[in-house]
Amino acid sequence: MSDRRLPPTLFGERMRTSTAILAAVFLAVLALYVVVRPPPAHGPSSRAAQEERRQERERQRTATTETTTSTTTTTTTPTATTATEPRTTTVPTTPTRTTTPSTTPTTETTPAAPHGETTTEPPASTTDGEPGVAPQTTP
Repeated sequence: MSDRRLPPTLFGERMRTSTAILAAVFLAVLALYVVVRPPPAHGPSSRAAQEERRQERERQRTATTETTTSTTTTTTTPTATTATEPRTTTVPTTPTRTTTPSTTPTTETTPAAPHGETTTEPPASTTDGEPGVAPQTTP
C-alpha cells in the first residue's frame, strides 16, 4: 500500500485542507437547499399569494381588453402662409431754400393687408389740399 495523504495546507500554506473541505461542503448543501426548498406557507412568496397575484393580473388583462376601443383622431395640417413685405411709403417734401431748420423727409411703414383683403386708406394730404404731400412746419 502506498502511503498517500492529503497535504495539511493549501494555497501556499495559507489555508488548512480541512477548512477548504468544510467550505466546499457548506456551498454544496446551500445550493441543494436553494434548489429543492419547499415554498413558504404564508407571506409574500407563499403559493396562495402567488396565485392571488396571478388571478389579479388575469382580471386586469381581461378588463383592459374589454374596455379597449379604437379611437380616431382627426388632425389638420396648417396651411402655409406667404410672408409679405411691409409697405413702405415715402412722402416727399418740397425743397426749401431757408437756413432755418426744417423737417426731415420721413418714411412711413404701414402693415400689409392680410392675404385676399384690400384696404382703402386716403392718401396723406397737406393743409393746402395737395394729396400726397406732407405739411411743412417751421419752428
